[in-house]
Amino acid sequence: MSTSSVLPADVQAELMRRHKSTATTVLSLLVAVILLSVLAFVSQKFLASRNSSLLDMTFRIIVPILGLGAIALRRTRLAKMRLQDIAAIRGASGLLATLQKTALLMAIIGIAVALMWFLFPRS
Repeated sequence: MSTSSVLPADVQAELMRRHKSTATTVLSLLVAVILLSVLAFVSQKFLASRNSSLLDMTFRIIVPILGLGAIALRRTRLAKMRLQDIAAIRGASGLLATLQKTALLMAIIGIAVALMWFLFPRS
C-alpha cells in the first residue's frame, strides 16, 4: 500500500507542507555549514593563530557532549510510546509537528557545533 492511500487528504497535504519547509530549512543550514567551512579554510592563512589549550580542550569536551546529547534527545523525542501518545492526544497534526521540531532541533545542534568551530578555530 502506498502512503498517500492510507492518509486522509488534509493530513497528506500537511505532511507535504511540513516536509518541504523542514527540508528547505535543513538544506539551508547544510549550505551554511559548507560555506562556513570554505570560508574558514580560505581565511585561515590571513588570521592569526590562537594557541589556547584551554579553548581547545573546552571544544574537545563540548562537541562530544553535544553529539551524544543530540543522540539521546533524538532517541527520547522519537520513542515509540511517546509518539503513540502524541498521536492519540493531538492527532496526526500534532505528531507531524513533533517530528518537524525534532528534525529542526537536530539541525540546529549541528549548526551550533559548526559555528563554534568557525568562531573559535583550532590552531
